[in-house]
Amino acid sequence: MRDWCRHRDVPLIVVTTGWQMPPYTEGHDPAEEFMRQAATFFREEGIPFFDGAFSLWPLRKGEAGAFAIPLDGHPDEEGAARIADTVFPFIVKALGKLEQ
Repeated sequence: MRDWCRHRDVPLIVVTTGWQMPPYTEGHDPAEEFMRQAATFFREEGIPFFDGAFSLWPLRKGEAGAFAIPLDGHPDEEGAARIADTVFPFIVKALGKLEQ
């Protein structure tokens, strides 16, 4: 994907929704193995990466059900808005750096 984007002059930025449960050391998140390695992997590949979980999880006060659809676990409307508020500044900054 990185090469495809580079060949077409398309920015590649990777962000998570932040819906994971950090710190990825307690065995309670299915994405834990990937997330432990993600920052290093993307940095080594030269791809801007932001894990929104470390910003979003405190807003959820450590409650997996906060801002979630009841009995579903996915973000509700407020959760989606908080995800956007969390990741948008990184995307804007990353795009600005890429355009220079």
